[in-house]
Amino acid sequence: MKVFCYFVEPASYTLDLAANVFDKKYINQAFIKSVSLAEAPPTSSKVFLDKLSWIYRIRFVINTFRNNDFIIVNGYNNYPFFLTFILNVFSFKKKHIATESDTQLSVPKNLLKRLLKWVYLSIIFRNKYVLGFAGGSKSHKELFKHYGMLEGRIFLMPMMVDNKKFYCDKKVFPKLFTFLYVGRIIKHKNVEALIRQFNANFNDKDAVLRIVGSGAESDDLQTKYESNKVNFEGKLFDKNLINEFHNASCFVCPSLF
Repeated sequence: MKVFCYFVEPASYTLDLAANVFDKKYINQAFIKSVSLAEAPPTSSKVFLDKLSWIYRIRFVINTFRNNDFIIVNGYNNYPFFLTFILNVFSFKKKHIATESDTQLSVPKNLLKRLLKWVYLSIIFRNKYVLGFAGGSKSHKELFKHYGMLEGRIFLMPMMVDNKKFYCDKKVFPKLFTFLYVGRIIKHKNVEALIRQFNANFNDKDAVLRIVGSGAESDDLQTKYESNKVNFEGKLFDKNLINEFHNASCFVCPSLF
């Protein structure tokens, strides 16, 4: 069986998954985007669709559909998935298409958006040739089930991290107790609440909070809270990011869900 996978972007965890699983299983891949907020510039050995003209992108998707037996697409709202789905609908030789999503179930409050999302996802998820790869935990499966996908076509596909890169043979804790947050600085990551709790409980203690990442709330939170106790480090990659984990006392994940 020939398997192909479309990744959205070359994020660090995506590249780890490609190198440690897909490459070892001889599964070819392409990236829809060539840049990511979560990774430094990628290697030139990969295929990046956004570097092709639209004609060649469409041709690539069509040829990929013809030459493979099983196709995995990260997400369900991008043109590789939509075009692959349409090709399969009109093909005499049906193939299975897996949509991989780590998005949790979220029903829009706007009635029009709710209707459009229900129509689109119901058509896709009820199709017997579409499989759901739920990245994360069991709660991520609810997205597929809510829009009509049968349980037997939904599979848990936990997110992947190459632990060897982060493992410390002999952990040395810093003298100054260091809390570390790494991630996007956006509302549902709850970073402001973390900062407030730190300032309320550790401002008079030998402790520091280091915040690594960027996002819509970065500038505002940095203006309001940056101090010698609360440090904003911006985006870090590779060894610089790994060193933050190695040099921290405690990693904090304050996300709202």
